[in-house]
Amino acid sequence: MRIYIYLSILTIFCSSCAGKQKTDETSSSQALTTIQPVAPENNDEETILKKIADAAVGKSIQSGSGTFVVTNSYFAASGRECKSIEIVTADNRTVFKTVCDYDGTWGFAPDVLPNTTNQ
Repeated sequence: MRIYIYLSILTIFCSSCAGKQKTDETSSSQALTTIQPVAPENNDEETILKKIADAAVGKSIQSGSGTFVVTNSYFAASGRECKSIEIVTADNRTVFKTVCDYDGTWGFAPDVLPNTTNQ
């Protein structure tokens, strides 16, 4: 009989701990959608944003005084379509950036790591 009492107490205790945990879905989805694009640094980057929607992976495209190539196209964890790009500037520097579709408008994604350049 004692064992049944212990099992009953244990069952009540475990079921209260295993109840549905409250999650804040609103704040996590807001965190993904509140990230804002970074403004273009120059006219070449503005040109890139105008041409990026139609840019295919691997195709070199003129962007003002330089060129850019889409090296990868993917969907980010936020659900946005993003493209990794390699920019070759007029002074022959290579810069790697990411652009994403922010609700129909393409913009540069914020850098999470220092930008890698080849000089």
